[in-house]
Amino acid sequence: MRFMIFQGHATKIQVRRFFRNNYLDHALAFCYRGRCYMHMQEYKRALYDFSAAIRAEQKSPDYSNLAWYYQFSGQCNLLLGQYEEALIHFDIGLSKDETKALYFYRGITNVSLQRFKEALSDFENAHNIKEENMSLADKEKQEKAIPYKILYNWGITLRRVGNEDAS
Repeated sequence: MRFMIFQGHATKIQVRRFFRNNYLDHALAFCYRGRCYMHMQEYKRALYDFSAAIRAEQKSPDYSNLAWYYQFSGQCNLLLGQYEEALIHFDIGLSKDETKALYFYRGITNVSLQRFKEALSDFENAHNIKEENMSLADKEKQEKAIPYKILYNWGITLRRVGNEDAS
């Protein structure tokens, strides 16, 4: 593998050192690498990168992406079956910025823990967030299918608590 930054061939260790030395404070770099790990279903590695992104973002003057990093960290915990840890990450993310995705994934986590009242509240909150109040960056970050997933899971949860008419 050849890189312009190195003369000759670079080893994996050299690439990691270069990344660590030059991009350690760049939270987005860690976030995007974590997203790649998520797509490869390497959730523990992704969690490490999201934690690094959170630490790096906390050093910046504005925490504009912090909720996003907590969302992805919570999703990894959810996929690993660490539901309580996922709830903590979603709660912290919601304290930074209220997004449809954070409420949705917290609702999914509450369903997994059989906390149906909390899940219904989360799905309702997610549904009630207005698109026009979202920034352009938030709209770009939001998954396209989230609004449909919210309604679907809200209806399923209503059926689970015995409220079939409302579902």
